[in-house]
Parts: sequence; C-alpha cells; structure tokens
Amino acid sequence: MKKNVPTDTSKFAAEILNAALKMSLEWGENWLAPIHQRIQKAYPKLSAEEADSLNLWCIEVRKYAFALVEEEYPLALVNSVSRPRQLNRSASLLRDATENMLDIYSLVEGTTYIIEKDFNDFYNQPFTRGEKLTFVEKHFLPHDGGHTIVFKQRRLYLQEEEHKSIIDNFDAYFARQN
Repeated sequence: MKKNVPTDTSKFAAEILNAALKMSLEWGENWLAPIHQRIQKAYPKLSAEEADSLNLWCIEVRKYAFALVEEEYPLALVNSVSRPRQLNRSASLLRDATENMLDIYSLVEGTTYIIEKDFNDFYNQPFTRGEKLTFVEKHFLPHDGGHTIVFKQRRLYLQEEEHKSIIDNFDAYFARQN
C-alpha cells in the first residue's frame, strides 16, 4: 500500500497534531465530523487556514488507516457474511483500546490516578510511586508550553520540552485507580 499523507504538518507541534487526530477519531456525536471549530477552540492562535489544513490531514490519515485495516484484514471486514457484526466488534475493540489509553488530555474530572513511576515536576516537586491524586482540571499556557494539572491534593507543573518524556508516555507515569 502506498503511504500517502501529503499535507505538510511540519509547522505544527506534535501536541496539536495529536489533539487534531484525537478529535477526528473521537466516538459519539463527533465521529468523523470536521474538527475546524474544536481545534480552534482548543488552540485559539490557529488560523482558519491552519485549522482547515489540520482537518484535511486528519481525513487523509483516517483514509490511510481505514484502507490499511481493510487491506490487512480483508476476510474479516470485506468478505465476511457477518460483516456488520465483525465491524461492530472491531469498532468495539478499538474503542476499548483507546478508552484504556491514558494521556495528559484524557484525564477525567473526579477520577483518582495513581503514580506508577517516580518523577519531579517543573518546580522539582517529587511525585512518588503509589501516590494517589484526584483530578480537578488542567490548564495549558501556549506561550511557554506549560501544563498545569490540578489535583485535589496538589498541583503538577510540566513543561513541554523539559518533561517531554513524561507527557509523551503519560500512561507510564499515571494509571487510573480501579
């Protein structure tokens, strides 16, 4: 299969690209809906042209991914007599997998999270394995790439460049409490 995602995304930060894809693939009323307004609301400094470019890129990525799935699993998805059941099961598995993924953008208000791996935040505050924190809200300061995550117990400060490994591998540092 030819990999063809021509839209130039080099001018966008990885955070914006990930947020755009997440919006593009979210389940429910926004499933496969354009992301223009949502991405501009999340990132107000984006122009209408940039939002349009991101939307087109998301469409291209989705088409590529869906075509790849059909190519890799033709019998299960295309030739199966029980195609609707197979598609529903595939969608269900994908939804379950993405719902279990934890990143800095998927924290849920009122949910308690457990620190899985020791680390220090921007102000060198230690966060230690086993510590339980209940999420309240999150703020982002685009001018300095600062994330402030407010927990009932205390605040966590992460800076995009300095804490890239924590932000990119958030589920290695945090887990939802069952």
